[in-house]
Amino acid sequence: MEYLIDGYNVIKSSFLGKKGDIEGKVAFYEILDRYKAKHPSVIFTVVLDGFNPSDLHLLRDRRLRTVFSGDITADEYIRRRVEEGKRNDEVIVVSDDKQVQITGKLFGCKVCSVGEFLNVVYERRKSRKREKTEESNKKEINYKTKKKIEEELKKHYEKKY
Repeated sequence: MEYLIDGYNVIKSSFLGKKGDIEGKVAFYEILDRYKAKHPSVIFTVVLDGFNPSDLHLLRDRRLRTVFSGDITADEYIRRRVEEGKRNDEVIVVSDDKQVQITGKLFGCKVCSVGEFLNVVYERRKSRKREKTEESNKKEINYKTKKKIEEELKKHYEKKY
């Protein structure tokens, strides 16, 4: 299975966009890299608009494909790619752009919104404070204490009825 991703669309229309252009890209690639480590058969192809020399470091990761669209938009690159595709039934196009989604569907690809995609690949970590709270809620009550509570409840119940 291959995810064909409209890179800037994912970064700019999600929480990653708040980090800024470079930090957003780095965070996005880290998310993809962590997912890829657990699911090695999945292929990620990230299509980025144009070409920015500062993005050359993104080409170093062999587990993730990065394509710079050059003189055309990433949307146009994705359109051409799915038009030429021979195994589109194994491709999932990721974008919130309706035109990209329609093109993907038209040529037999599955389509996924940015939110749906991030729900699949982004593993949210629990904060330490939340983990501690959950641990404190799991404390067991010993047998003696349980008996005392039951007796008190029984007395209270008998008084009412």
